[in-house]
Amino acid sequence: MYFKIKKNHLLIFCLSLIIIFILGILLIPNNQNEIYLNNYLIDFTYLLISYFILGFSILKNKYDFFSPTIIFSLLYLTMFFVTPMYDILCEEYLWFGVDLFKFGIKGSTIAFVGYLSFMIFNNLNVPSSKQNKINIKYEYYGKKIVVFIVSMYVVCFIANVYYLTRSNSILYIFTLGILGSGGFSVSDANLGAISMFSYALPSITLLYMEYGNNKFLKFVFFSAMFVLQVARGFRFFIIQIIIMFFSYYILKSGKKLKIRDLISIAICILIPTLLMTLFRNTIRSGSGMDLSIISLDVIKKAFDEALWDNFRIYKTYYGLIKAVPNLTNYLFGAQMIIYTMIMFIPRMLWKGKPSNPGTEAQRLGINQYAVDGGSAYPGLGEYYYDSGLFGVIMWSSILGWWLKKVYIKYRIKSESVIDLMIYSTILGIILQLVIRGYTPSNFWMIVFCMLPYWFIKRFFKKKVIERNE
Repeated sequence: MYFKIKKNHLLIFCLSLIIIFILGILLIPNNQNEIYLNNYLIDFTYLLISYFILGFSILKNKYDFFSPTIIFSLLYLTMFFVTPMYDILCEEYLWFGVDLFKFGIKGSTIAFVGYLSFMIFNNLNVPSSKQNKINIKYEYYGKKIVVFIVSMYVVCFIANVYYLTRSNSILYIFTLGILGSGGFSVSDANLGAISMFSYALPSITLLYMEYGNNKFLKFVFFSAMFVLQVARGFRFFIIQIIIMFFSYYILKSGKKLKIRDLISIAICILIPTLLMTLFRNTIRSGSGMDLSIISLDVIKKAFDEALWDNFRIYKTYYGLIKAVPNLTNYLFGAQMIIYTMIMFIPRMLWKGKPSNPGTEAQRLGINQYAVDGGSAYPGLGEYYYDSGLFGVIMWSSILGWWLKKVYIKYRIKSESVIDLMIYSTILGIILQLVIRGYTPSNFWMIVFCMLPYWFIKRFFKKKVIERNE
């Protein structure tokens, strides 16, 4: 198949590939244990091949930065190839006191196969027409839509506050632990269904930012939503929100992404995640924001954790490679399918509801400290735990196919600002799909993120217009 490639784009790709190659060669570790050296060389090789495949896909499909394929690839390649290389260079070998690099080559090879599967099925769907600007065919209008959005916000806000105040005071929550009292003493499992409403709040807030007319209320809604998500103590919530809002406003404006935009996004992500890394343990334990812990060494450590810790769970994935199927069997859908179906049923209605079946491999592959510490494994790890290499190929292929469908339907063939909101929200969700392999939670997260948009598209009139933005 013939397709045109701009010379400057091809030049940028070739230069970046050469730079990666030179840096990788120059940084090859000396006097290292053979296991670490082999891991480094294998990861470096897979990184080069994967980057070449990604570059070909970008040139072929004319992707910009706000493409699911690019965002997924950057996260995936950083986690499974770049971060292990970085840790080897920094001699960061241990994970909960265990060295798992003996299983790294097998883990990296499976990760490479998973990426190939993703990219093959991601490139099977070719848009019938290429269109850079959003084609608006439908608009949603009327005063009732604002009333409905505000009503949804109030319901989800109350559910969030109720969930958090079961173990914290309201003052503690909205001052992020500076004032009031707190301490998570209630099991999340007992309130899991209620906590799902937190996933809908950013989507509802984005809807009000678009359709609401009161600037003060926009500020209040966004601030309250943001504080509630920070109070949960999960950094991915915050990163998801920032990606989602930035993506929507830049894409809607039709402007090209500039370097200063990327810098702004990076700063907006780095500052709150750095602060959350500094104080997340004290906030979630009920001690509040203890300013006395701040020092230069603590800030340096927090910066390293904020930048790398979400990617370092590749080591938990190595633990799964060690344990499955040698020490424990594959799950064969017990977590990804069956537990997803029953997760939303409250325990108050089902007293004998089983617990998550997907923690045994962490205990056997690493140790009990990893389980007690809540060490998550990435999405790839869940695919492998489900049904081995077959699961990796199957689920990676499905994800690649789905994200391309999202790109075509909600970006290339977008028919309304609601479509663009859906697209931007999914861009933020990709982070969670890569770094947290827990389909029972991820599935319902997607459902609740999409529900507000579905309600608007389903119950409000559409006005047909013909214009391009």
